[in-house]
Amino acid sequence: MLHCRRCGAQSILGRSERLSLLRKAGKLRRDARPDPALIDTLFEAELPRLACPECGETALEQREELPSPEDELDPEEWGEARRCVACRSIIHPDRLEILPDTRQCSACAAAGKTGEADERDFCPRCGAELLLAEARGAGLARYTSQCRSCGYRG
Repeated sequence: MLHCRRCGAQSILGRSERLSLLRKAGKLRRDARPDPALIDTLFEAELPRLACPECGETALEQREELPSPEDELDPEEWGEARRCVACRSIIHPDRLEILPDTRQCSACAAAGKTGEADERDFCPRCGAELLLAEARGAGLARYTSQCRSCGYRG
């Protein structure tokens, strides 16, 4: 896997993509079918001089494996604090000491936030947010959706 130290861009390159980057850098242009070992060796040698496709800087490095989500959340391994999945603020170390597997800060946990998108309904006529209102008349449903903008009931 190719990783840019500057912008954090990551990409997994196969041998054909590596060969393409080497040819753009002026290497292996004459050889139609170079030896795979030669491609790998030359790519590792040229890596410090190759530019990142995202930011254009020469800060590329090769990593052997993708980091797992557990590794990204482990502050001891990475030397940084764990962030809340809902609000992205830093989780207090005392909370992590008591609840080591928590993924939310105390404020989001108390508010019941999950970090997932809330499910709101929108009016099919005007696109405004639909609100819950008591249904008029008899029926099984006690509540119905109503638009404040255009009066739609659904």
